[in-house]
Amino acid sequence: MIRGDRIRERLNALDRSQGWLAREIEVSPQAISKMVSGKVGDSPKLYQIARALETSVEFLIGESDDASPQRVAEGRGGYRAEPLAKTGRVQYVSMAVAMPNENALADMMESLLALVPENATRVEAARILAQRLPAGFAAIGPVQPAAGTETMTASAKSARSPATGRSSRQRS
Repeated sequence: MIRGDRIRERLNALDRSQGWLAREIEVSPQAISKMVSGKVGDSPKLYQIARALETSVEFLIGESDDASPQRVAEGRGGYRAEPLAKTGRVQYVSMAVAMPNENALADMMESLLALVPENATRVEAARILAQRLPAGFAAIGPVQPAAGTETMTASAKSARSPATGRSSRQRS
């Protein structure tokens, strides 16, 4: 549950208004007012609120008294919650996702791979890539399929295929 006093505290610390926060996360000022007054317990914009207020989700929901954000290792300005493995929380989500084209994905993967130290083990590399994948997608930005383009739906089997350099959907 979002703690309104924590939102108010961060707004004051940053010398910002509720109206500013509403514009930052693209909601109505009334929505922010309801969160601050405690009339709204949860918001799908929780992570955006944390980023805008330069704090962690854990602070906003009262799981931590530390208002300082957890910075991504390289200090690129990103924020993240505690890893699920540490908190034990799991969130199941089912949604339709528009994936970027192959070139955008390749560029993203190149950028992510550059963050992996040369001496990293395969397990360490996998962990580093897994931690940074959401930031990689965020850097690409939203994908809007062009009007009239064909869309493909990947089967559950192809989604679980190991990385072999070829999609299980490709033909020889």
